[in-house]
Amino acid sequence: MRLLILTTDYRPRIGGIATYSYHIAEGFSHLCKVTVLTVKTRGWKNFDAKQNFDTIRVVNWPVVRELMFTSHIIRLIRNNEIDRILNSMWFPCGAISFFIWRVFRMPYFISAHGSEFLDDKTSFKRRLKKALSRVKLSTMRNAKRIFPVSHYTRNRLLEIGISSLQIRVVPNGVDIDKFVPKNVNISKARWGLESKKVLLTVARLDLHKGHNVVIRSLPQLVKKIPNLVYIIAGKGPEERRLKYAVRELRLDQRVFFLGYVPEEDLPDLYNACDLFIMPSREISGREDLIEGFGISFLEANACGKPTIGGRSGGVIDAIVDGQTGMLVNPTDVQEVSKATYKLLIDEEYASRLGRQGRQRMEDELNWDNICNRLNFLMKDM
Repeated sequence: MRLLILTTDYRPRIGGIATYSYHIAEGFSHLCKVTVLTVKTRGWKNFDAKQNFDTIRVVNWPVVRELMFTSHIIRLIRNNEIDRILNSMWFPCGAISFFIWRVFRMPYFISAHGSEFLDDKTSFKRRLKKALSRVKLSTMRNAKRIFPVSHYTRNRLLEIGISSLQIRVVPNGVDIDKFVPKNVNISKARWGLESKKVLLTVARLDLHKGHNVVIRSLPQLVKKIPNLVYIIAGKGPEERRLKYAVRELRLDQRVFFLGYVPEEDLPDLYNACDLFIMPSREISGREDLIEGFGISFLEANACGKPTIGGRSGGVIDAIVDGQTGMLVNPTDVQEVSKATYKLLIDEEYASRLGRQGRQRMEDELNWDNICNRLNFLMKDM
């Protein structure tokens, strides 16, 4: 198999789809010939130079980008360098592959994460995609297979009219060689968290991620756990509102905003926490804010940490309730507080969840397993 991975969201950019796209490319590079066709972004030259597969970059200007993608794909087909296309999203990648299929009958596949294929009008780009809903359906219905990352995403695909025969759920994975359990005391010392009970969220500061619910749960928690602190890693549009909530609740010495944390520092940060928490929720009318899975839950589990997530979206696939973490009502501050207290106080239970989470990553949700499954599903056509 000669595979082209087509994506507009790719490393060195950060984010779930960028992480997914890169690890799929890296994993497949050990199974077959891989070419990545993507966009230029800051730091791309140094990043691409370290990879063992070919990467083609184009300027990230709408319309020009699509024309250049199409031109490169036609060249690769004519040179017999590819025989399948895996698109990390339906727009614009899948739509381009649909056009290529109409002309060359080149089989293509689409990964589906969550909000990227759902329609709303919250931005110009999303209004444009809503206007192209017929193109979306044609694109998806002519794909050889669609790979949702969770059963939640699968169900949303069924709702918009995609046949279950096309769909195979293939979850996200984690790099189990990078995210590993380390000495907790050393990691805490590095971040200045000695003798602290540490809650951690690693996520973009978006409305649906649940940072505000965790912050609202803290006043009652710190009465019982005086050395409790909450570490927030990430940036985003909710930062100002969250900092205001912290000041209003007089939690300035309890909540710390780290901003963007370089990826190479994340394993140590996960190891410095006692509990990873992200009570993501669905928000009516905001299809752009959906947790299709949640790779950060896997990263925390891979580091041997228990997790708390909202019983919402694809998080139900990321966390096995009572085995690798706990699922809670993401809008119920009392329930979030109760689950947090249990895992911080019952260290034996928390440790068991963390160990079982690590074992699940080793047995199931690592990128080697994910790529082997995708490889089987794409070759079996």
